[in-house]
Amino acid sequence: MKKYKILVLCAMGMSSGILVQKIKDVAKESGVELEINCYFCSNFKELDYTEIDIILMAPQVRNQIEEVKKFVKEYDVAVMQIGMQEYGLMKGKEILDQALEMIKTN
Repeated sequence: MKKYKILVLCAMGMSSGILVQKIKDVAKESGVELEINCYFCSNFKELDYTEIDIILMAPQVRNQIEEVKKFVKEYDVAVMQIGMQEYGLMKGKEILDQALEMIKTN
């Protein structure tokens, strides 16, 4: 089974940290092996994307999505905007399902 590597970019990491834990819990319950971490979007140019499958962008940093996409283009990494409703309601299962579907179609 493939282990997915997911990176969440956010503004401050507080609510995104909670979301990351929810996604981890859902993945474990579903038998999906993944590594997921949360980072400040302001530092996105300093991160290593060589083994990342997808970047999830928190709603607070949606204005930076095009800049991030352009920066990671050479790494062939999918970039997905997390929906405001899914993020606000901490819908870990829906976000994980969307991310895995995007990875498969990337």
